[in-house]
Amino acid sequence: MRLLVLGGTQFVGRHLVAEALRRGHDVTLFHRGWTNADLFPEATHVHGDRLVDVSTLTGTWDAVVDVSAYVPRAVDMMMTQLAGRAGTYQFVSTISVYDPEFVGKMDENAPRVPAPEPATEEVSPATYGGLKTACEDALDAWSGPVQIVRPGLIIGSYDATERYPYWPWRMQRGGDVLVPETGQPIQWIDARDLTGWMLDLLGTDATGPFNAVGPNEFTTLPELIKATRDVVNPSANLVMVPETELMEAGLTGADLPFWFAGAPRAGIMQVNSDHAQMHGLKYRPLTFSVQDTQDWWNRERGGAKPKNGLTPEREAELLAGRV
Repeated sequence: MRLLVLGGTQFVGRHLVAEALRRGHDVTLFHRGWTNADLFPEATHVHGDRLVDVSTLTGTWDAVVDVSAYVPRAVDMMMTQLAGRAGTYQFVSTISVYDPEFVGKMDENAPRVPAPEPATEEVSPATYGGLKTACEDALDAWSGPVQIVRPGLIIGSYDATERYPYWPWRMQRGGDVLVPETGQPIQWIDARDLTGWMLDLLGTDATGPFNAVGPNEFTTLPELIKATRDVVNPSANLVMVPETELMEAGLTGADLPFWFAGAPRAGIMQVNSDHAQMHGLKYRPLTFSVQDTQDWWNRERGGAKPKNGLTPEREAELLAGRV
């Protein structure tokens, strides 16, 4: 398959390109050449800024995988340039398109948040979901098949967000580990499971949106953290602190990654993925995802702390008198 990947040098795109090349696909990457530009010398690299000029994309492809569009103008420009020269358009969206206040089965037909009003291209936590909704809607104009992939939290190696890597890093240090005491549900997917399935999906005639989330079992954030501890360092001592106290102390999800600090967004951590599973989505055991994340971090970052998560000093301050 001749495959055009828009992005492809970070996290999800990097995993997708690596797997596509392993499968023998003919891959072209369109990116700015700013990040990991020396990756994948066996692929064709076309440099450009998709919000400025995409005229260098003059080839033809069986499919395009868009992992880098966050505003609808980026989709519109690409569709104009690729019209008649690409087949399936696979767009990586997000479960953040769903209305977090919705009560009911959150499958692919659940209500979405509207595009921001007034219109903006500023991507922030407040506009991210609505802008992805607008990107999805823009794809109605694509003349070929459209596949919309809606993942949630993604874990694994090369995680540029440096959110989940905090937990393996913290468990490796050992000692007393602050954990939010919460019943918050959590869903995640390994980047390798996501991208391998995306490539499989391109080999089918399936269209429409797909919720690419896991696992199958209802899981809370403390359960995910405990499972991470059990893989990395079973001797680490988890100290549960009520989330109300953590919010009173001014903590956010930047301090304790994947914790939503009581925000309504936690409601979209119970998304139904039956449709994607019917189309082949499968999940590896969490143990492998934890180990992959830990090995990558240790190999490339050593003992450095991820950019998200509590500093040792702040954690010790919060735990003072509790242990």
